[in-house]
Amino acid sequence: MPDDGPEGALSQLPSENKYFVSRQTQHPEEAWLFIEWITRPDGFFATEYLARGFGPLAFSDNAKYITDPAMVKMAEEIAPDLRVAYPLPYVICPDAAASKAFVEANNIRKDWEFEAMVEALTAGTDFGPVAEEVAAAKNEAFLTTLEAEAAAGLDVSPDCFAFPDWEYNQDYDPANYTK
Repeated sequence: MPDDGPEGALSQLPSENKYFVSRQTQHPEEAWLFIEWITRPDGFFATEYLARGFGPLAFSDNAKYITDPAMVKMAEEIAPDLRVAYPLPYVICPDAAASKAFVEANNIRKDWEFEAMVEALTAGTDFGPVAEEVAAAKNEAFLTTLEAEAAAGLDVSPDCFAFPDWEYNQDYDPANYTK
């Protein structure tokens, strides 16, 4: 991650459960040791993370360390395909990792979508017009930033951030996604 914030990544709002290692670190060997430690399949982090019920991990033996029945079911159904099915746009467009378009659009008004949904639910108002306003503002910021980045030499376009196989109105099923 860059020192000044995330670039080109999907937002994980509202949890923001992330670990940061700077690209400009003065200690690259220690950074790799940390990455190796945190992703060690039978290491302290993985076993404690799983044992405490935080969710499945794609790189560890979920069945061995998870005891919560709900988490066991989730691990059986989702974790085996998590790494394979999760789309990574920057594999196709490497410059997307350097793009700030998604982050800039999201930061126009942090959590705007959530605020609008809560307001519509609690006040009983129509969410549609507000959703259109949010989408228009964020799309405009996204496209404007992408144009500036492309003019500066980054090979980015809206397609770099698209998930053409994603079916938002279907339950998650790894069979629905190309591998």
